[in-house]
Amino acid sequence: MAAGDAQRLLRYWSDGPGLARWAAAGRPYNTLTAELHRAGIPAGSVPALARRIYSEVYGHEPQVTLPRQGADEEETSSALAVALTAGASAATLTSILARAGGVGTAAKRVTDLLNLPELTKPPAAVKLPRGAGARIQVRGTVENVQRRAAYLVKAAKRLAPPLLAGDPDAIDAAKAAEARHYEAHRAATAKRAEAARAAAEKAAAATPSAAGEVMLGWRAKLDERTTADCRAAHGKNFDALHPPSIGLPGAAHVNCRCEAVDAFEGAGRIDDAKLAAAEEGAA
Repeated sequence: MAAGDAQRLLRYWSDGPGLARWAAAGRPYNTLTAELHRAGIPAGSVPALARRIYSEVYGHEPQVTLPRQGADEEETSSALAVALTAGASAATLTSILARAGGVGTAAKRVTDLLNLPELTKPPAAVKLPRGAGARIQVRGTVENVQRRAAYLVKAAKRLAPPLLAGDPDAIDAAKAAEARHYEAHRAATAKRAEAARAAAEKAAAATPSAAGEVMLGWRAKLDERTTADCRAAHGKNFDALHPPSIGLPGAAHVNCRCEAVDAFEGAGRIDDAKLAAAEEGAA
């Protein structure tokens, strides 16, 4: 395949109309491969092209690999994110967690305690909005998978010590505490998914700038409950494809009531440095 053709196809499938044909599927890599075949791409070119497109969108290769023995949280979390996106089995996820430092032989008992069917369920297939909205919603899905992987590693590290010690009272206490962690994680996941959907819908009607930015406005509900970050972001604009450090409106924190609106004419951009300063000043 000529270099120009490959580049054109990469743009179409990773950043253009083709993105909506595969990225929202429960098994995105399998769906992408099938769609490339259906589009008439030469069979010999499909594997390499599919890997390149997938990596461009998801930020990692589609193959599931085990981390090193004694891996740190970051390495274990990265491996889990790949496995979760691929729809790997509970056994594979357990094998990955078993290699995390501090978990080891407790991995199977940890995964037995966690709600793995719920935690490993692929995101529901959704109809993606057009244009830049599709990219924003897919990025929201990717972020939630990464956060889910990080949660699993932290949960395993919290549960492993009492399980390894074999103290029934400590195990019961750890299980009760983990139920609270899980509910907080589930609520935050739902908030991020809704924020991505709302921003994607709003961005679908926006016209990208010459630099490819999709500018939206940040509107906060201003009252005594408004956090310093949300107050500092209020009335300013941001690139929805590269959100500020606090995330998208509606998901800056678990009680966030902000919303994405059309870009404010003449308003400045949200400045991450000023957000940090605002939060520090409120502490």
